Amino acid sequence: ETPEQNQHNGSHNGTQKNDEDEAYREKVREEYPRAYEKWYPEEDRWVVDQFNKGRNIEQLAHALKRKPNAVKIRLENLGAGPVEEVPVT
Repeated sequence: ETPEQNQHNGSHNGTQKNDEDEAYREKVREEYPRAYEKWYPEEDRWVVDQFNKGRNIEQLAHALKRKPNAVKIRLENLGAGPVEEVPVT
């Protein structure tokens, strides 16, 4: 194959992968409508404030309509962690 053919084949495979990724994201969004969306500064402030007030990851994820692991990672990235999963009782 020439580099051009190889690049074209790679693009095709990349397109298929992107379609599969988007299908997965759409399925996740059925349960978590804001999954994979950009976080806004006001959300960052709110989630840290609420976490510091004792709300757990599941509660925060539900309120934000995001995946619990996304909330956990965001809190850690914002310096609120390490964050432990707290079971909902």
